[in-house]
Formats: sequence, structure tokens, C-alpha cells
Amino acid sequence: MMSHFDYDGLAEFGVHNLAQFCKVFIDETSETVWTATGKFDIRYVIRGYNNVPVLQTILFRSINYKTGEEANIQRPQKIVLPLYNDDKGIPLAKQFIIETKLPETKEQSRWLKDAYMFASGAFKESEIYQTGLYPLNDKTKKPDGQVLVALNVARVAT
Repeated sequence: MMSHFDYDGLAEFGVHNLAQFCKVFIDETSETVWTATGKFDIRYVIRGYNNVPVLQTILFRSINYKTGEEANIQRPQKIVLPLYNDDKGIPLAKQFIIETKLPETKEQSRWLKDAYMFASGAFKESEIYQTGLYPLNDKTKKPDGQVLVALNVARVAT
């Protein structure tokens, strides 16, 4: 975004670089977050903006914005796949439909079948149960979180 600014206009407001811009207009704080690796980490996040009226004035006055047509940009024809309908929304004949689904591999097929068996109650026959990671609950005689476990296995498989 800073590449679109009029730097001389920013200098009039006393802003000469990105660090100074952030210090004046960005309300930054550090927060402790739980990461995907299972550890706590400190991340810096934007909580809000300071001096909003001045920031709005800078934005409206200083950004050199051009549309694609004004900049003479040749845009490609947009094609959205999968293609089931024509540009008027009418369904296409079968020979003109473009499908983008990838066939599942044998391993994915096996995992998904196993996850379905586990979730539907045939869990004793499934490989998921046989791993021993999901023992039966003493009261219900079913694994705890059966559907959640199956969903997780299906997510990993795809």
C-alpha cells in the first residue's frame, strides 16, 4: 500500500518512512497465542488505528490510485472452473461441462472408507480402532468423540 503514496504529501504530515507511519497511525500490541505446533508464541497484532481523521485525510489526499483501464492494463478473459453453466446461467450440455475434481488415490479411498466405518458404528472393523489410540468408553461401549475422530482422519486423508 505504501508504494501508492505520494511521499512529498506524507512529508508534509511529518511521515518519512514506514516505521514512522506505523508508530503514528497503528495501535499495535503483543498477544500470546497458541500456535499450530502446540506452543505458546508472542505475536504482534494491530488492535486499531490512531489519529484516524488525519489518516483518512492522508489516504484521500495522497494515494495515487488508477483503475486498470486508466493504466492501460490488458486484462485476460475470466474463466471460472468448474464450468457447469454458460454466462447466462443456463446449464451446459454434458459434453461442454468442465470438471475439476481430482480422483482420490487408493490410500485416500481406504482412509475415507475407514473413517466412514468408524463414524457409522462399525468401528471394531476399522483400522482406526485397531490402532488402540481410541479405546472404548466403559459406559457406552463406543469410542469417545467417534465422529470427531473420523472427521479428523478424513481431513488428513484429503
